[in-house]
Amino acid sequence: MLRAIRKENGSMANHVLLIVDMQNDFVDPNGALYVPHAEQLIPVINRLITQSRQNVQFVFTKDWHTRSNQSFTRNGGIWPVHCVQGTKGAELHPGLYIPKGAHILLKGTDDEREGLSAFTGHIGTQTLLEFLKENKVETLDVCGVAIEHCVQATVLDARRHAIKTSYLAQASAGIDPEAVRKSEARMSLVAA
Repeated sequence: MLRAIRKENGSMANHVLLIVDMQNDFVDPNGALYVPHAEQLIPVINRLITQSRQNVQFVFTKDWHTRSNQSFTRNGGIWPVHCVQGTKGAELHPGLYIPKGAHILLKGTDDEREGLSAFTGHIGTQTLLEFLKENKVETLDVCGVAIEHCVQATVLDARRHAIKTSYLAQASAGIDPEAVRKSEARMSLVAA
């Protein structure tokens, strides 16, 4: 369950649950870059959303690549083609509950950069950092896929920006167990 953070004056702190890349290409076993067991996260994340308290905003990130993204193997990168703008693979998984008023952050839109961190993306015309500052967000919970790539990059960037951040392991999945272990150790070393 999401933390209920109380300020010293007793009011609730502004909070964001950031759900990273729960898209068909990552979550569906037939997806282009399937993360093992990612589909099992859907009920866990849905429960986090439906059981959340007031003052929680929801941000769903989406990889949103063009076909000419340089991170794709066919263009000299290391990843198979995935989450191409306007394709079924780029859509959020249909089992995911998207509450009214949720925000969608698009990342990986720059063909020259991978854009792993949510801090490289935009909600409309705002960067994530601008959005968090404008909404006076004090705490951030991060979950989703893949732990050793986009989740880790987002958590570490949030902490670099001095945002109180928690990584929700029970609502996250990774590709390589050893890389996940190292990522989780790295995330635990950086102060929240």
